Formats: sequence, C-alpha cells, structure tokens
Amino acid sequence: MQQRDAIDWYNEGIALHISGDRDGAIRCYDHALEIDPEYAAIWGSKGIALYELGRYDEVIQCCNRALEIDPEDTDAWICKGFALDELGRYDEAIQCYDHALEIDPGDTLAKSNREGALKKRGATAKESDRGASI
Repeated sequence: MQQRDAIDWYNEGIALHISGDRDGAIRCYDHALEIDPEYAAIWGSKGIALYELGRYDEVIQCCNRALEIDPEDTDAWICKGFALDELGRYDEAIQCYDHALEIDPGDTLAKSNREGALKKRGATAKESDRGASI
C-alpha cells in the first residue's frame, strides 16, 4: 500500500470542502501540513475553511503562516482581511486588502472588500461620535 503524500491529503481536503464538510477538510489539510508544513496553498485553504466556520482568530493564524511562506499570496492577504473585517478590525483589514492590491492592482475582490471595510469603519466611527455626544 502506497503512503499518501501532502498533495493527496490536500486534494481530499478540497473535495470535502467543496462537498460542504469543512471539519473533514480541515482534518485533511492538517494531515497534508504534517507532511509539508511549507505548502502555502494548504495553509490558505485551511484558512478559508476556518473562515466558513466562523473561527476568525484561527484564520488569521493560517493566513499569517501562508504569508510567511509566500508574502505575495494575494488570496492569503484577502482571506486575512475577511477575518479581520468580521472581527471589526477594519483598519487592519484595509491594510490586508492594500497589500493584495499592491501585488495585483486589478484584484476586484480586494477592491470591493476594501471599500466595504472603509464604509464599516466610517459607520463605526460615526456611531462612536454619536455615543460620545449623548
């Protein structure tokens, strides 16, 4: 019997992820990362699955690891921005989207999410201003 390599585990994780089994996908990604912890795409895919489960702090950890390996990974910058946005950390999210746009100025997902984070940051600042004047 042939031993499974990181790509085998990664591909199984992707299949499970697509089928909706986020927890199963994460287990497969973890097996793949045990074999090859320097595979940035696996860290990114794990981050996306964690995001879909609402585990935002873990998403940031995965994206940070992916970015240590490949600082030009626009998907990891955007995924990290998503998680930071969900945590209400809009300035940090905007910085992530800005990094992605430095790498790929035409990335429409980074552009639209950057605009959304700017709007949320503005709305939060206005709410804080109103609360302070009451």
